[in-house]
Amino acid sequence: MKAAIWFSYLPLLPLAVLLLSGLYLFVLPYRRRAAGSRRAIATA
Repeated sequence: MKAAIWFSYLPLLPLAVLLLSGLYLFVLPYRRRAAGSRRAIATA
């Protein structure tokens, strides 16, 4: 019965990777836009 417990949590590892990569891709355009506005202010 002990082996069944860790085996049931095994699919959570790829799901966590997908969650983190999806959040990164979601935030990426906003970070790029914020960095661009900061750069425009610094050069003005």
